[in-house]
Amino acid sequence: LVKICNINNNDSIEYWEVLNERDNTYNNNHAELANIFNRCAKAMKAVDPTISIVPNGNTDEWWQTLLPITRGYIDAVCVSNYPINTCDTVKSLLRPAEIAAQAIRKYGSAAEQSRLKVIVAEYGPFSWCKNGGDTFVNTTANNLVNLQIAFQQLEQPSIAFSCFWNTRWIDDGGGKFNGFDALDKNGYFNANGYGMMIVGKFLADNMIRTRSSGMLKSYASLSKDKRRLFLYVINPTLNPVRYTPVMGRYKLIGISQAYELAGTGPNDQKPTWQALKLASVTQAQMVRGSSVNVIEYRLR
Repeated sequence: LVKICNINNNDSIEYWEVLNERDNTYNNNHAELANIFNRCAKAMKAVDPTISIVPNGNTDEWWQTLLPITRGYIDAVCVSNYPINTCDTVKSLLRPAEIAAQAIRKYGSAAEQSRLKVIVAEYGPFSWCKNGGDTFVNTTANNLVNLQIAFQQLEQPSIAFSCFWNTRWIDDGGGKFNGFDALDKNGYFNANGYGMMIVGKFLADNMIRTRSSGMLKSYASLSKDKRRLFLYVINPTLNPVRYTPVMGRYKLIGISQAYELAGTGPNDQKPTWQALKLASVTQAQMVRGSSVNVIEYRLR
């Protein structure tokens, strides 16, 4: 496959995953799978030594066995970040990625601890636990959770990059799991697609720390020249909430653009993306229920 893609077709595919989500199968024979990974990596790099080869897993036990055995063959670690799929209280929207990053520090060599990054090959707000069916639907509420996962992944220096699962799945089960998609059958944004559009189009160079109170969730990104800041304010509740941005080190001197992605409620599958008219940086802003505000500020 490497020869067909990268040599014959000159596709220059850099990242290759071996053993996707194998850590909880194959009778938990982690050592045997790790040795299979090594044989695959050796054969693949003999064809194209420029590629990066990564294994996938979500448990500490998996990485504890796999990392020492694959030393010298592994180029990154890979996870499927489905933090809602815990069948218990969700304590972190980064749990699988955090487990992998901690495993690098615990079981990786000194060189690997400074070199290896975490790749999130799949993520989404989905739960395959009992009564988790609602998480598969492309609703505003699920999109707001997915948007928080995306922003929190961007905040982590240990994560190299992440991929939402999925642009468009083969079948949406008559709408029962259309949340797997970012595009509808006609190629237009759905709720998740609009969330991904925000991350792709309204993002500066670096994520910075924010704090918010109550049920509001806030995130922000800052340009390298420190003259532009994007603020994202997420309101997962039913009611509108007023807020006033307060900057520490920088001064807000103007608003370049402002938008909202608003649903009529948490179950709305067709939220509205529209511009906001915000006249002043000093006035309190309002974020409607089941919505997110995106504001680009000019700084000094």
